Amino acid sequence: MLKVKSIHAVYHGIEMRSYLLVSDKEGVLIDSGSAQTAEHYINPALKRFAKSQPFALKFIINTHSHADHSGGNGLLKSKWGARILVHQSESRYVSNRTSALRDHFAPVRKHLPISKAEFAELKQEFGPSVRVDRNLRDGSRIEFGNSSLEVLRTPGHSKGSVSLYMPKERLLFLGDSVQGSGVKANFPTLPIYDDVEAYEQSMKRLRKLDVGFAFTGHPFLPLGKTKLRSTEYHRLVDASLEAFSRIGQAISKASRRKQNALEISRKLMSMFGWAEVDPVPVFVLESVEGFLRSRRWSQ
Repeated sequence: MLKVKSIHAVYHGIEMRSYLLVSDKEGVLIDSGSAQTAEHYINPALKRFAKSQPFALKFIINTHSHADHSGGNGLLKSKWGARILVHQSESRYVSNRTSALRDHFAPVRKHLPISKAEFAELKQEFGPSVRVDRNLRDGSRIEFGNSSLEVLRTPGHSKGSVSLYMPKERLLFLGDSVQGSGVKANFPTLPIYDDVEAYEQSMKRLRKLDVGFAFTGHPFLPLGKTKLRSTEYHRLVDASLEAFSRIGQAISKASRRKQNALEISRKLMSMFGWAEVDPVPVFVLESVEGFLRSRRWSQ
């Protein structure tokens, strides 16, 4: 019998979730958190679960290589002996964290320089470089106990973002693949896009799935929750497409006026109810840059 355990953590004030799946005493952990959340939230939760229901942690799957989903790889692998799995297009970011830091923040550093102290903090959150034991592809299957996960490549939020699907059980684990209109937080947020064309196609693909329950990495708006029933899941996908279109149209209009990325970011923040005087977060700029790289939206 499959059991799904949700592991709660807090990352920079934002709720996040990792998921432990146990089948016939073999476990899979979906997302290892940041280095800090792995130590303070995830590892203690795994130990509690193992005490009440012993299991061997077979795999740690990173839905993508961002710090809050893969920074705990080193700690948890050393504690549990699990194999690390990630999509092949982001494998190097798990095995080389310096490369991950450089590439993840390169598009925005020209607008918002990162101080040495901020860079040092980010480096800690990203955790150590860890060898990847298996490179995932679209359609890969991950077997554990009497259960199986199907890998769906759903890029857009990042190049190698994946969702994990169990068709028989009608369960879907999304990581950050579906962004809604941004994550629930008390500071300015917007959906985070790396590749806007890929994101739109991923939403259209996910929209077609037969899903009983979907589980997200964060409480994305407008629903603001991490466990979604079928109708709620489809509402979130539709809201993601709606927010995507709204943001794209605003950026397209602003780019024709020759506004720069910072100016566009402030306008978008205002559109979503934030004050234009608020500091522009790095990830808002990241999404703006993603649209500006697109020929479709920047002309």
